[in-house]
Amino acid sequence: MTLRRANGHFEEVEDDEVDKQLARDLEFAQQLALAPSSPPPAMKDQAIGELPFWRCDAEISMGEKVSCLIALQTRTTFHKIEGGLMAFLRGCLELEHGNATTILSGYIDQFQSIQSEDKGWCCGWHNIQMLSSHLLVQRQEAWEVLFRGSGFVPDIPSLQRWLEIAWGKGFDTLGSDHFAENVYGSRKWIGATECAALFRSFGL
Repeated sequence: MTLRRANGHFEEVEDDEVDKQLARDLEFAQQLALAPSSPPPAMKDQAIGELPFWRCDAEISMGEKVSCLIALQTRTTFHKIEGGLMAFLRGCLELEHGNATTILSGYIDQFQSIQSEDKGWCCGWHNIQMLSSHLLVQRQEAWEVLFRGSGFVPDIPSLQRWLEIAWGKGFDTLGSDHFAENVYGSRKWIGATECAALFRSFGL
């Protein structure tokens, strides 16, 4: 379904319009990413880290939602491989007959499904996590803006919130409508357009 919707994006608009939209998205995202944020007023007398995610659902401004999520996002857990997943795969391929290591490029961490938590629906979210791990290691400009400079890859619930914030800022309105602007706490499948909306919202 997501692939059909992605293709629909490109069938509905001309190439030059897509380029213009991308340029507008990136300019808008860079302004948002560099804008300072402060904790919501209601949170000033409370320890931010102790507040549950649902406090971000209140009728508060977009800046306050972002501040709330920055404070509450949780680092995801993953199996750390020395040198990253690509280095591990390179070592495996070098043990095989022939040389197939030219397909590998760049650092990346592996985020895999957990049977009891996210088996069967989380592949799009793990793709975002793996791409994020690459960007955080390989690109300094991504480190500074991705997840507002947290320096780590958030868990899936945090990513779901970031995607909803991207929609709220106007990124991928068709996708936002498709999901009724709500993915947090759900097991809805996502795809490339959601990934693009999330990264574009940080100016990437």
